[in-house]
Amino acid sequence: MSKSHRVLLPQLLVLILLLALTLTGCAQQPAPAPTPAPAPTTTESSTGSPATPTTSPAPVVTYGAKSAALKINWTLEEMLQYAIEDEYMARGEYRYVITTFGSQNPFVNIVAAEETHINALKGLYTARNMPVPADNSAQFLIKPANIKDSLSLGVEAEIANINMYKNFLNSPNLPDDVKTVFIQLKAGSESHLNAFQNGLSRY
Repeated sequence: MSKSHRVLLPQLLVLILLLALTLTGCAQQPAPAPTPAPAPTTTESSTGSPATPTTSPAPVVTYGAKSAALKINWTLEEMLQYAIEDEYMARGEYRYVITTFGSQNPFVNIVAAEETHINALKGLYTARNMPVPADNSAQFLIKPANIKDSLSLGVEAEIANINMYKNFLNSPNLPDDVKTVFIQLKAGSESHLNAFQNGLSRY
């Protein structure tokens, strides 16, 4: 080997070594990690498990004594409203029975009494310069299939009506004129209840 070859050989080895180190460093450099996607937000229940989506239940629409039964305290305005709604409801139900099945007692007599009940409540509204609520009972009417079902419906309606007036009469600071009317209407409904129960007993 010539002298010039002996001089170039170490230099060539150094270059090869440097090149090898450079290539090795590039190969070992980690690739950039992908940006993690944001974790979905979930609401957890009290047990720690993801809560299932819930939908709010549709509000229950009631009328008359059924509305009154959802509360334990009432303003005077609410009592008057629920009372006249329930009397509207009774009148509408009994009118439907008469129209559908003919003029049969006790419905004929009782529907006339319901008109008297409504007028008594209207008098309480007039005495207080309050507007009388419109009769919206048609959309809540239950249409029985026969006279027996009509009598059963009458029993249920009058029981609910009586309980409503009992609860109202236990309210504190009830004005005297309102108390008097409620007592009269409760007594009338008790008479109606007896008539419907007597009619139902024949079946």
